[in-house]
Amino acid sequence: MKKEQQIERLRSRSEKVYTNGQLLDYKIYGDKKLRRYYTPEQQYDTDSYNQVQNFLYKRALFGLNIYNPNEVKELTPKEKFKIISLQHKAVKEMNVLKQQRIIQSTNNILALFTQSTLAQAIIDDNYVNPKLSNKFTFSDLNIKKDQVVARLHKARVLPENFYQIKSN
Repeated sequence: MKKEQQIERLRSRSEKVYTNGQLLDYKIYGDKKLRRYYTPEQQYDTDSYNQVQNFLYKRALFGLNIYNPNEVKELTPKEKFKIISLQHKAVKEMNVLKQQRIIQSTNNILALFTQSTLAQAIIDDNYVNPKLSNKFTFSDLNIKKDQVVARLHKARVLPENFYQIKSN
């Protein structure tokens, strides 16, 4: 009986789980009594690629979207076509890479079912549809930038001398 009353009292509280920002203030400003401040340290991802290499990488993945509208107007139709076609090729290649990563991780899970013929049939079928659009992000699938660059270089989306390009 006492426990039911406690539960009912918790349900009828007006403040329930809403906070008035004190926790957020504590995280930002710290504990003033102890004079400690809790500020998260910034972690920046750095890579070994220079500015030109990063530009080529982003142009392959994002196409004309990396340019501002004035720069797009200055490009010739031939340049626009080349950038767009490289982007389409890169997107197809990345969708295949993502599908292969998903197939690999699901096969690892399905391999636990050693007695199942259905699981074995799914593991044996490694068909990848290049037309399928994959909405997962690289971070969701634990794909690193080096893997993406290597895949785009192998597919000749990035130039052959990509790794030797020096920044000006």
